[in-house]
Amino acid sequence: MIEDWGTFFAAILGATGALLGLLFVGISQNVNKIISSKGLQTAAMQPMFLLLGLLIASIFFLIPKQSCHALGIEIVITGLIFAIITFYNDYAIYKIIAKSSKSKPKRYVFNSIQNTLPYIIIISSGIVLLMCGTVGIYVMVPAIILAYIQISTMSWALVVDISKHTGGRHWYDDTNDTTNTNL
Repeated sequence: MIEDWGTFFAAILGATGALLGLLFVGISQNVNKIISSKGLQTAAMQPMFLLLGLLIASIFFLIPKQSCHALGIEIVITGLIFAIITFYNDYAIYKIIAKSSKSKPKRYVFNSIQNTLPYIIIISSGIVLLMCGTVGIYVMVPAIILAYIQISTMSWALVVDISKHTGGRHWYDDTNDTTNTNL
C-alpha cells in the first residue's frame, strides 16, 4: 500500500524542494537585512525548517519495500527533531519580544502553536503508522496541507518584515545585541 503513494510523495518532494530553493534564493538576496536582525534570522529559519522537514519525510515515504514500523519510527523521529528546533526558534523569538517595550505574548503563543502543529500531526502520522499500519499515511495529508499553508504565511510575513526593516527597531528586534547571530 505504501508504494501506491509513491507518485503523491514524489510530487510533494519535488514541490517542497523547489519551494525550499526559491526561499533560499529570496533569503540570499536579502541576507544583509536578515543578518542585521536576530528576529529576522529566526523568522527566516522557520519556513526553511518546515520545508526541510517535509522534504525529509517525503524521502522516507519513497524508500521502496519499507515496513510501516520502520517508516513510523523515521517519521516520529523526523517530526520530533523539527518540532524541537521550531520550539527553540519560537522561544528565541519570545525572548526578543520579552525585551521589547511592545511585548505581544499572546501573539507568541498563537504563533508557537501554529508553527508546531504541522509537526504534531506528522508525529501523529508516525505513531499511527507504528500502531495501525498504512492508515497512518492518510494522517500525513492534512499535515502536508497545513504545512504548506504555514510555509506560505511565514514566508509572506518574512517578506513583509524584511521590507519594513530599515535598520530601525521592530517588535522582533533585539537592539541590545544585533551583531549576535547565535540563537
